[in-house]
Amino acid sequence: MKTERRHELRTNELSVFLADANDWTRKHSTHLGTVVIIAVVILVGYTLVKRSRASSTDAAWQTMRELSYTLENADASFDRLDQLIADANNRDFKMIALLRKARSARNLATLQDDGFHPKYLDEAAAAYRALLNDFPDRMPVVATALDGLAWVEESRFAVDGDAAHRSEARTFLERLVSEPRFKGTPFQTDAARRLQDLDVSLQTVAMVDAPPPDPKLDGTRLDLTDSFQLSSPADYSLEVVPAAPPADDTDEAVPADEPSDEPEADEPLPESADEGGRP
Repeated sequence: MKTERRHELRTNELSVFLADANDWTRKHSTHLGTVVIIAVVILVGYTLVKRSRASSTDAAWQTMRELSYTLENADASFDRLDQLIADANNRDFKMIALLRKARSARNLATLQDDGFHPKYLDEAAAAYRALLNDFPDRMPVVATALDGLAWVEESRFAVDGDAAHRSEARTFLERLVSEPRFKGTPFQTDAARRLQDLDVSLQTVAMVDAPPPDPKLDGTRLDLTDSFQLSSPADYSLEVVPAAPPADDTDEAVPADEPSDEPEADEPLPESADEGGRP
């Protein structure tokens, strides 16, 4: 009896709840419909945007793969790559594009016969700095950027001999050596070696004019003990003076007026001398 009563009470409570819910839905049906429509629109919009971005990223990957970097078309390729980087909405794509730009510019900078090409050194430096600023949380990327910036400054020193480039290179290498996150990496080992040899490998060579000739010298001899600087091998000439032939001392001539002490072969012995040599 009590069980049936409890069942009836529960059934009545459920019926009352459903009736109230039905009434509330009728009163707020307009609002509910608006909420559902907004949720559907957001979901569909997110899906379309995601697909559009994925399609745009795929197209950007394809375009970047088709770019080539030679001395003839490098400028146009770098302009197109810079546009792809600026429009990129994918961080991984942007990182790979900057690394490719830095590597390509670095290769082009070394193709000049008489040294490094300053324009492509600037392109490489811009890419490395962008990597350093946009990806500070990725250790390999930061290490690559610091190593590349040090190389750029070393190359710039080779172009103009400005000591400021040597100081900049030292700053980047010291970061690779001192920061704990690079400990034990090949970047740190190589940076320590380059830092140790920096003052030796990056030296300024001063070219000076040849000193004026000394009027007291006849120009036939050069005292190598004096300190002097040669600006060019053409500034000095060496005159080779032939030496006198050596004297021939194998056959010594005997003067004709000096008599010889040895007897001639056909000279007879004195008659007063016997075999014993007595007179």
